[in-house]
Amino acid sequence: MEETNIIKTPKTKEDLQKEERETREELKAILAQKKELEERKQSLVKEMARLRKELAPILEIEEEIERKKKKIENQEKTSTTSEQRRKIEEERWKMEEQRHYIEIQRWELQEKIGNLSREIGKNKIAHQKLLKRKEELEKKLKLLLARQEYMQVTARIKEIEGILKKLGDEIEKFIREKRAFKKELEAMENERKKIEATIKEIEQKETRATPTERRKIEAERWELERKRKEIIENEWTITKPQSEKEKELKKLQAKYQKLVEQEEALERRKNELELILGIKKPVPRRPKVVIKKEAKPTPPPPSPTPPPPPEIKKEAKSTPPPEIKKEVVSTPPSPTPPPPPTPPSPKEATPPPKKQKVQAPPPTQKERGFEEIIKRMKEIEKRSKLEKQNPKEQSTPPK
Repeated sequence: MEETNIIKTPKTKEDLQKEERETREELKAILAQKKELEERKQSLVKEMARLRKELAPILEIEEEIERKKKKIENQEKTSTTSEQRRKIEEERWKMEEQRHYIEIQRWELQEKIGNLSREIGKNKIAHQKLLKRKEELEKKLKLLLARQEYMQVTARIKEIEGILKKLGDEIEKFIREKRAFKKELEAMENERKKIEATIKEIEQKETRATPTERRKIEAERWELERKRKEIIENEWTITKPQSEKEKELKKLQAKYQKLVEQEEALERRKNELELILGIKKPVPRRPKVVIKKEAKPTPPPPSPTPPPPPEIKKEAKSTPPPEIKKEVVSTPPSPTPPPPPTPPSPKEATPPPKKQKVQAPPPTQKERGFEEIIKRMKEIEKRSKLEKQNPKEQSTPPK
């Protein structure tokens, strides 16, 4: 019940801190009571061991009296005279007195041992109750701390998102200025290259020109050189502050990246806290599906080659010259020709080579960083719009 209240009941930071202090105080008192019970149990166990040690010799004396009494009873049965019976009876009375005194001592010790045993049992029950309460308080304290940390993490994530939005705007401004600078610088370079090409053409004309024409060409070249000088000076003028802006942009990007890493770590911690608080349930892992491969059919064993035919002996007719046996040479069987190779199936046929597409050059590191920053800014703007649309949902704690 307490765990449900901690998780679902809307509470402020001050309420959670107050409840945490109360829980810690109660837990401290529980630990003190637990220590007292454990010390009391140790003293009870020691006292019981002492009483059992004291009881052991009394039990031995009682057994010895029982043996002597049985012996006297046997003597009484075999006695013949009255004098013998009288002496045996008197001795039996003494045994009974001793037995009575020993039994009284045994009763006292056994009663004390029984009382100690009952007290140890009560101590055990009280100790178990304290342990159960201690476990409940520790779990409650864990949830209280998790709830407070969850509030802090959520607030910090929101704060980082605001800082990232401002940094993103600054970075985007720097990038726009950088693009404008590159465009302006490119225009200056193009203009300078045109002037340099024109100067080369003029210098070539100058070698073939007459003195009168040469003077005019030289004046034109001076004017072009003056323009070229102005362009180069302008390039130097705008390049110096741009290098400072580049340094500032790198600092902002490094700061932005650091904050993004912090936000990702906080998001991971937020997910862990949501699992602890029961806001989010863990996603079960899908069992791996093992696909058994079909065993390939084993080809039948090759048929054995037939044995060569036996030798045939031909008998000649009984005419001179003497009978001669002719041996026929056994010719081996002709080997079976191998089967023709099977034509490849349409699936196995090698497809025609595909035309290779001309890939565009990969984006540079700066372009990737810019794309990542723009993407991040869009996510933050989308989240801030959702927060403005649903302010009530953001103010209430998670259920």
